[in-house]
Amino acid sequence: MVKKDNTRLVVYTLQNCIYCNDLKGKLKQLGIDYREYIIDDGDLYNNLMGDSLERRYKTESYPIIEIVD
Repeated sequence: MVKKDNTRLVVYTLQNCIYCNDLKGKLKQLGIDYREYIIDDGDLYNNLMGDSLERRYKTESYPIIEIVD
């Protein structure tokens, strides 16, 4: 997906996550732009962001979807 500055949908995913891949496929099929962060890609910032999301939403399940202003 093209990542635009005005993208309001943010999707947090894990590599090799069936549900994450299904969601991304559906969004692409519907033509919905989104910004993706892959939490387990080895990047320390993304890893810490994942820890924060899991605490905030009290979940360890992915994908996590946010709509931002």
